[in-house]
Amino acid sequence: MAIKFPDSITQNNANYITVSAIDGDVQGIYFVDTLAERDAIGGADFVLDNHRVTGAVVYVGTKPYIYTAASIADVDWTNIANWESGSASLASLNDIDDVTITSVGVGNTLVYDGTEWVNYASGSIVPILGNSAYLLDQFPTTDYNGAVYDYVLVNTTGGARCGQLMLVHTGGNITMTDVSTTTLGAGTPPEFTVSIATGNVEVRIDNGFGYTFKANVTKL
Repeated sequence: MAIKFPDSITQNNANYITVSAIDGDVQGIYFVDTLAERDAIGGADFVLDNHRVTGAVVYVGTKPYIYTAASIADVDWTNIANWESGSASLASLNDIDDVTITSVGVGNTLVYDGTEWVNYASGSIVPILGNSAYLLDQFPTTDYNGAVYDYVLVNTTGGARCGQLMLVHTGGNITMTDVSTTTLGAGTPPEFTVSIATGNVEVRIDNGFGYTFKANVTKL
């Protein structure tokens, strides 16, 4: 039996299914395996097939998406911004479709690369909450051999310093140089330390409690 919309059918016996959405035969409800298949629904002949509608629900695997735009043209249908995810749980940023997090480090920021949001270590703002060997940044030794931090240290009691921290490692050895202004304010000036631990370069600071570490970072 053919069903043509906007026709409607009813079933007198509530124990019997009239139309099965799981079979993908209900207009506006679709089941696909990938986002690419979702974007291809209707294709260039969507006017003839009438597969695309505002408010369509598309299950990609087990995750539902609702199409929210008024236009169903290709440029809109394939725009991820026009799909509202029905995910029941967002345990991390990686659960958001246009966010990809890799090798995350302390102080990383999110940057839009033209396609999606990615974590990036070029900018760091880290409130220092400990006074002994407080971790500012870390990264795998296999990813980079060196890093340069153009930084400012500032606290609310008049302490401040501006400088450049440079570090390099090879063969399990690591060294650093900190070139900076004189530290303003009273008390023991903050001091950086670097080390290699469990395959990561770790950048730490002593005597930094109450400061905020702000830096532009270049890793090479």
